Amino acid sequence: MKRFVLKSTILFILLMTISTPFVMHAESSINESDVNVEINPQNPAPGKNVTITVSSYSANLNRAQIDWKDNAGNVLSSGVGSTSYSLVAGGPNSDVNVQVYITPYGDSTAVVKQIFIHPTDVDILWQSIDGYVPPFYKGKALPTSESVIRAVAMPNAGAVANNNNIVYTWKLEHNTMSKFSGYGKDSFTFENSYLRNTEHINVSASSVNGSYNAENSITIPIQKSKVLFYLKNQDGTVNYSNALADNSQISGEESTIVAEPYFFPLTSGAGSLKYTWKINGGAIDTPRNPLSLTIRPASTGGYATISLSIDNISKLFQSVSNTLKLNL
Repeated sequence: MKRFVLKSTILFILLMTISTPFVMHAESSINESDVNVEINPQNPAPGKNVTITVSSYSANLNRAQIDWKDNAGNVLSSGVGSTSYSLVAGGPNSDVNVQVYITPYGDSTAVVKQIFIHPTDVDILWQSIDGYVPPFYKGKALPTSESVIRAVAMPNAGAVANNNNIVYTWKLEHNTMSKFSGYGKDSFTFENSYLRNTEHINVSASSVNGSYNAENSITIPIQKSKVLFYLKNQDGTVNYSNALADNSQISGEESTIVAEPYFFPLTSGAGSLKYTWKINGGAIDTPRNPLSLTIRPASTGGYATISLSIDNISKLFQSVSNTLKLNL
């Protein structure tokens, strides 16, 4: 009986010794479909850093020999457990082809994974479409509280032949704007919330055939409106080169002061605006042109304080005002 037990034990050990390499080989073997590839960022812009990472649930890649090669077969990086590789994306339309060779521990056959990176970019242009700026102002209207903002996506021209073949997805503060997203919808118009002093916009653009994928985000700061006063010249033009400051000298029997409410949403609030002019603290009738006030000093050698406030009575936080002290 003891001999039988001893022989059985020896036979069991021999079987385990013989079968173990084959079990290890079977556990180590993987196919190309078993390798997961992650590209970060997923849609890299030209010149940006890109990291490629491989992983697998079928084999322990930390023990595998991993070789990273370019399209010509040149080794870019190599080592045991080298599961990630970083590179700098080229210019627009300069595709990058990276090949990763994975040889699991205990195996002699490498699995090859092809990785293609298409550097693409999309610009976002924006403006306040109802913000007011005076004539010949060289800058653009900036958004203020509760003003209307329009953002426009500009895909890389070299990668996109027809803008109508692009699908756009717009996000505002990380919320997808389904109404403004879709085929050819390259613009997004919205009203600023008075609760936010910045607006964060994200757009992703993808071609129908999948050859173009780009994403970009911007943060738009919300400004404050301001009123500046200018003096109208005798010929009817306005001296926009010099804004009137306190204690500015005004001479003559009659002078016209022009108020310019920079960035204030005059267009959207046209029917709800209230203009209040005051001279030395007393309210006066609103002139026919609510942004222009003609003063006729009764005497010279004194001072006069004028002020203007503009309020949109349909909006909670749309108001602007300024006061100017003049030397007559």
